[in-house]
Amino acid sequence: MKRWLPPVTVAVILGLAVAGCGVREDQAPPNENAAGARPNENTAGVRVEAPLPRYHAPDRLTVTAGKSVVFMVSIERNGYNRDVALWFDDLPKGTRIEGGERQTISKGLEKKTFTLTADANVDQVKDHQMGITLDFSIPKQEDRLAGHNIEVTVLK
Repeated sequence: MKRWLPPVTVAVILGLAVAGCGVREDQAPPNENAAGARPNENTAGVRVEAPLPRYHAPDRLTVTAGKSVVFMVSIERNGYNRDVALWFDDLPKGTRIEGGERQTISKGLEKKTFTLTADANVDQVKDHQMGITLDFSIPKQEDRLAGHNIEVTVLK
C-alpha cells in the first residue's frame, strides 16, 4: 500500500530545504531590520526578530495643588532602536505635563522623566484615570502600541 504525503507537508519540507541553502555575500540580508534591530538567525537560516520592547510607568501618582510631581517612564528596548513616541491623555482638569502631552523618548535612551503639575486652584480628585500610550511601531510595516492608565490623585 503506497502512502502519499499531503501537499502541505511537501511544501513545508521544500520550504525548509530552500531556507537552509546558503546565501551569497552580495545577497545577504542587511544587518538591521526595519525596526533598527539586529535579527538573529536560527540554524535553518530563518530570520528571527528580537522580542518586543517593554515599558515601565507608575500605576499611581499624587500631586498637591500648586505643586508638581516628577515620575519616570523606562523602556526595555530588546533591540528596538528607534525613537518612541508617547502621549498622555485625559489628564485631570487643571493639571499639565511639562513639555506637552505628546513627547518622545529618543533613540538609544532607556528612560525619561516627566513632570505633572497641578494648578493652584485645581479641584481635588481621587484616582482619576490618566492614559499613557507608547508607540513602538515600525513605519510602513506594523503598528505596535502599548499603554495603560495611571491613577492620579490631586490633593488641595
